[in-house]
Amino acid sequence: MSLSYSFLEVDMINDFSIYLLDPVIKIEYKMNMPKEIGNRFILEKSHLTKDTHTNNISQIISDLLGLHATNTSSAYISLFCRGKDFTTDVLHELLYKSKNIAKIRCIRGTVFFHHEDLIPTMHVATLKYRLRQMQKRLDYIKIGNQTLLDYKERILDLLKNKPLTIREIREKLQTDVDLSSILIILSDLGLIVRSKPRNNWLDRMHTYELFEEAVPNVKLDSITEQEAIEKIILQYVNHYGPVCLNDIVWWTGFGKTVVKESLEKLFLKLTTIDVNPFNQEFYISSDQLILAKVLNPAHESIISLLPILDPYIMGYKFRDRYIEEGKDYIFDRSGNATNTIILNGVVVGIWDWELDPPLIKYFLFGELSKNQLELLTIELKEMGNFLMPKPFEIKKHDSMGPLTKRTAGWVLKPLRDT
Repeated sequence: MSLSYSFLEVDMINDFSIYLLDPVIKIEYKMNMPKEIGNRFILEKSHLTKDTHTNNISQIISDLLGLHATNTSSAYISLFCRGKDFTTDVLHELLYKSKNIAKIRCIRGTVFFHHEDLIPTMHVATLKYRLRQMQKRLDYIKIGNQTLLDYKERILDLLKNKPLTIREIREKLQTDVDLSSILIILSDLGLIVRSKPRNNWLDRMHTYELFEEAVPNVKLDSITEQEAIEKIILQYVNHYGPVCLNDIVWWTGFGKTVVKESLEKLFLKLTTIDVNPFNQEFYISSDQLILAKVLNPAHESIISLLPILDPYIMGYKFRDRYIEEGKDYIFDRSGNATNTIILNGVVVGIWDWELDPPLIKYFLFGELSKNQLELLTIELKEMGNFLMPKPFEIKKHDSMGPLTKRTAGWVLKPLRDT
């Protein structure tokens, strides 16, 4: 049974999700949520409103279900725009010395910073996929199981109480074997992790550390594969909802059949709503319906500068919710998102930065009001102070080349030629 009500009409209903009448039948009043309310709801869950900013980086990482760690600076900027009181040096220490945060490869074969609470779940749910992926690579480069076992023991012994870079490991082993592939598979097995760079936060040469030394309280066998898959799907809907089926399938990488089967098992914990003006069904956590219905669109403008691959942008396959124009400027041909300027949850422009000469640059898709431009200038100054070791200039660009017509590297520096 499903009754359709507008978002405002839901206020007249005291209890609009009833599950106890029958253990099999779920009775619900289907809510109709405006896109603006949905965006505001997600901004708050993503710590992108002033009253949800926090300096607890473990909380931020947990609520975002991880931070992309494939780019050197992305995770630092994602944390800064949700905390504001950070410096790059403080974040560098917190990320690598806390002993409760680690880089692991998980969903979609991508490397994320994860908090220890979610590491076993992410590891177990994605292990088969990652090992199949790596076996193809090992077969291609002709590294057999015995070779892998031999190097495994030698590498683990080298890393005891001493994180090392790949260059340092190679020098100690005196080998020209494809160490990169071996280190990736040892990471995928949960034996080692990518750890702190040798120098500062911009150093791309990270070290490797024994998993048990990086996150000593994590037990990877604490959850079964099916439990892990269902937990990830439930957590994703909780933290990113409202989301559609294609969002869940794309973000998790589990495949539509697996996702649909898990959603059937989770039906008492989730419900579906309509989000205007989109003509499809969206999932939301059942216990968040009341929280969602009391939200109002922001009367004040909320502006944030997000880095490449930020979770707010990369968290969805269906992107019409936050893209009204400029899609070819936001994503490259591989679907990677560049640095974005968001206004009340919608992307309105692109920003970029350089250390030499020290510059913060931006490009807008359209006009902003005087008040919005003032807020944007404040955000640009705060970001410049965070990123730059010396005084910098702010520069507005009137044009930008579409990323869909550029090679992959342009997503890292979208305004470098304008």
